[in-house]
Amino acid sequence: MREAREDRGISLLEAEQATRIRRVFLQAIEEDRFQDLPGEVYGRGFVRNYARFLGLDPDVIVQQYPRPASPEPVYVPVVLNEPLAPFAHRLTRWILILLVAAVLAAAGWYLYDTYWVGQGWRVQSFWPPAISTPTVPVQESVPDPTDDLPASTATTAVTPEPEATQAPAEAEAQATATPTATATPPRPTPTPTVTPTPTGGVAIEALAEADTYLEVRADGELLWIGILRTSETAEWSAQELMELRIGNAGGLRLLVNGRDVGVLGESGQVINVEYRADELP
Repeated sequence: MREAREDRGISLLEAEQATRIRRVFLQAIEEDRFQDLPGEVYGRGFVRNYARFLGLDPDVIVQQYPRPASPEPVYVPVVLNEPLAPFAHRLTRWILILLVAAVLAAAGWYLYDTYWVGQGWRVQSFWPPAISTPTVPVQESVPDPTDDLPASTATTAVTPEPEATQAPAEAEAQATATPTATATPPRPTPTPTVTPTPTGGVAIEALAEADTYLEVRADGELLWIGILRTSETAEWSAQELMELRIGNAGGLRLLVNGRDVGVLGESGQVINVEYRADELP
């Protein structure tokens, strides 16, 4: 693989940028230091992607990947010899303990209040003290000074004849001075019509819900190849055709021209999809 890279005149930095595989891993693959790769599964994926980038047969190259000498140790969980008490039994026991404590506290308070204080059970002691309302003294009635006036004077003071005489004139003046208001209905405000601007091409946004191998081609040109890690996102665009090869269809969610198309298959399923600009809305 190193000879193939050098024959094509590609540096490790250029290979790293094209494959999205770190340079230290590419160098470890070329020097047969497979123990420096992050596990057998990821190591095989790196070797396959690197071979495809160099134009080699990935199946033939992956078959040369060394298998581990001994399987990884399997950790067996420790099983207790005695079964745990059921949760319901523990909950019932704590409820009984709380009830007994409440009964003992109430009995102790009753005995203290009855035999020590000597006033019996006082429910009113739990309520806040009543707030006393100040008493407002009642004032004696003050005699009306008009009671001592002669009858003729009191009658003259309350005569309503001047008000009755002026009432029609005042009503006519008020009717004349008050203008008549004519209500004008509000005019509806015209709502501007927004014409959407058409956009061409294909735009894809990818969100990895799990580690997913991915190849992306735009108008026949390879844009990206590698593994998209969990929670990583990426965006690509093309003028006419976008082609994707997905190694884990259940772990990748796509947005095509802003529309969520969701996941395209099951977990671990390998599929090829393509989107054409003339077939998209």
